[in-house]
Amino acid sequence: MKNFAIWLSTIIGFALIVSVIAFCKVGAINTIPSPSNTISRLTSPLAVSELKITEDGFLAFMQVCNNEKSIVNLNGWVINIESNTNSVIHEYTLPNGWLESGKCIVLSDGESVKGEAVKNFGRDIDKLNPDDKIILFNKNDNYYNKEVVSLINLQFGFRYRKSTSKNKDPVYTKIKNQEEDLVADEVYFPLDKFELSPIEVLSRAKDCSPLQNDIECGDYIKFYNNTNNPIDFSGVRLRTGKKSAAIPLGGIINPHEYVVFNIDSNGDNLELINSGSFVWLEDINGVKTYENTLIEYPDNGSRKGISWALGADGKWNWATPNPYGENKIIPPQENNLKPDSSNIIKSCPPGQELNLLTNRCRKIQDKSELDSCPAGQERNPDTGRCRKISSSTNSNKELKPCAPDEYRHPKTNRCRKLVSAASATKSLTPCKPGEERNPITNRCRKIASSTSKDVKPCPAGQERNPLTNRCRKIQTGSSGDKNKFAVEDVAASKDTIAAWWAVGGIGISALGYAGWEWRREIGEILYKLKNIISGGK
Repeated sequence: MKNFAIWLSTIIGFALIVSVIAFCKVGAINTIPSPSNTISRLTSPLAVSELKITEDGFLAFMQVCNNEKSIVNLNGWVINIESNTNSVIHEYTLPNGWLESGKCIVLSDGESVKGEAVKNFGRDIDKLNPDDKIILFNKNDNYYNKEVVSLINLQFGFRYRKSTSKNKDPVYTKIKNQEEDLVADEVYFPLDKFELSPIEVLSRAKDCSPLQNDIECGDYIKFYNNTNNPIDFSGVRLRTGKKSAAIPLGGIINPHEYVVFNIDSNGDNLELINSGSFVWLEDINGVKTYENTLIEYPDNGSRKGISWALGADGKWNWATPNPYGENKIIPPQENNLKPDSSNIIKSCPPGQELNLLTNRCRKIQDKSELDSCPAGQERNPDTGRCRKISSSTNSNKELKPCAPDEYRHPKTNRCRKLVSAASATKSLTPCKPGEERNPITNRCRKIASSTSKDVKPCPAGQERNPLTNRCRKIQTGSSGDKNKFAVEDVAASKDTIAAWWAVGGIGISALGYAGWEWRREIGEILYKLKNIISGGK
């Protein structure tokens, strides 16, 4: 019997441990190795469009074209000729510069194709075999796939042209007219610098009627050729903001002449940002920014018809627009206009000028012709008008002295009586019985007492508030229940259930481990209990 109890406790403990382990395995998360670090590459922007191999196995020429919509920097692009064992037989580096969209360059042996735009690589390339490959790729950038041309399907001595679309293996077909002209373009190089920079920016033009076609009625950017040579704008484009579209420019400006650009790339009137921004020039393809042309103009608020211009002193300031002439800088004492809708620059009749403080026209007056002001008056330097001379010393002499019990107020310059706190207290009449003086208002008030016999009993259904000594309704249990909230059952979440299972599993494991460790003691206790129950039999 003793052995049976020991075996029973052992089996129970082992079963509990196995059940806990099995339960834990059900919720375990399997692990997998990380995926391979593959790079998604794009189709090469450059492609071998045409090529020809001579009958004796030498590369005659190769045409490389830019099939993308954007310009491509040729830096790092090479052409490798590899054998069927992937060993490099020859490597040719493409010329430096940029290849514009839709343009092609031609590489020749110097005999098969001739022209000013043709780049010659000579006959230093080894003789090719039918199983060789021509590979075009960028050594400095692995972002693009390699352009691979297999020679195994090409017949030597004939011209071939690429005939497949993107994302497919290149297939070359024989050209019917072997004497067909070959397109060859020059490599593009942006201008190193641009000598001119903007000298005036009008970002908030004045309001004009539909019949007015003045340049000042729209936004514009002005340049001045301060050199002795003509400047061509055809190689640059204008930018008027960080996200704005580029505006191609054109035309030639002669020495010491002005030019204004006020049309955008769509042929509409130029619209600049009113709240302040940047304007600058860059090359026609946008690969080089000319830092000397970068101009930042501030926010002019709601002031219309005022430009931001470069003064003769080399400093930028507000100016009156002047599209085809010298900049008209507004004097510092007059350029602080009120930022409201009334500040609209308008033209004045002959013989008048615009007062920038009032935005009104006034006659042009010579200060030497002004009459002298009458006696007791002076000329206002701001308005140019006469005004009375005000003197505080003269006015003080005319004031009468105050009485002995009075003093003169410094703000109103009037006399008022001196009032002392002692005299004011003596003049106060004493309060009546049952009253007291309010220290704040200095008035008499009734003495309030919470134990006064005059307090009336509260009506039925009301009680007296001990704080305010006023009657209030007695809140019953039914009315109080309205402010209470019923207890709602909250569904246990997955985390709560998992936590309870974890606690239960730990408890079961602990009990099983205890049963295993104390199996002998438990067996002896069960054996003794059995003898007691059976009466020692």
